[in-house]
Amino acid sequence: MAMKRSLAGWIGVDPGKTGAIAIVRPDMTAEVWGFKNRTGQEISGLFENLKAQGPVIACLEKVNAMPRQGVSSSFTFGKMAGFAEMALIAHQIPFRFVSPAKWQRKLDCLTKGDKKVSKHRASQLFPDVKLTLDIADALLIAYYAKISEEI
Repeated sequence: MAMKRSLAGWIGVDPGKTGAIAIVRPDMTAEVWGFKNRTGQEISGLFENLKAQGPVIACLEKVNAMPRQGVSSSFTFGKMAGFAEMALIAHQIPFRFVSPAKWQRKLDCLTKGDKKVSKHRASQLFPDVKLTLDIADALLIAYYAKISEEI
């Protein structure tokens, strides 16, 4: 039987202007950084710092344009997703895409667009983390990476 490699943590990325990056460590401590007002260089620096702590793997939420979302919003959303993906590649952090439905189903928190559902689930798993609607999904995606056998 193969031993699981020892990781410093699992990263979750919820792309978008109000998305976030989270890391869950083996002892279930966590940190989260919001994307709001961050540049691509700052996002890359976050990944660089996380990788410097030891081996990490990541899940990046697979996103699409949203119906009725404005052109400017869609562009910003796609730009942030691209920043995150390229930073993971540049820092050679192994990652997989995961659909919102897949991680939400696995964590028993199908939101149907209501972010309060994911915030509530994240507060159950991580009671010591000060949560907002903007960062809860990234934290849950990181936790999904931790418990998933796909990576």
